[in-house]
Amino acid sequence: MTLQQPEVVRVFANDLEIYFKGFEVALERKNTEDAVRYLESMIEEIDYTIDRLQSVRDLEIAVENRKRNIKKTISEYQTGMNQLQGELKRL
Repeated sequence: MTLQQPEVVRVFANDLEIYFKGFEVALERKNTEDAVRYLESMIEEIDYTIDRLQSVRDLEIAVENRKRNIKKTISEYQTGMNQLQGELKRL
C-alpha cells in the first residue's frame, strides 16, 4: 500500500495546482463565483486525500501491530520451549 502513496500524493499535488491556477485566474478576472468554486474544489480534494492517506496510515499501523504480536508470540513460544528442554534434561 505504501508503494501507492507517492502516486496519491503526486495526483493530489497536481489537482491542487490546477485548482489553484483556476482560482488565480478567477481572481484576476474578478469572478468571485468561480474563485469560490475553485476554493471549494481544493477543500474537497484536501479532505479526500486526507481520508485516503489516513486509511493507508491505519493499515500500516495495523500491519506493524500484527508483526509485533507475531514476534511476541514466537518469543513466548521459544521461552516455553527452552523451559521444557531444561526440564527434560533434568529428568
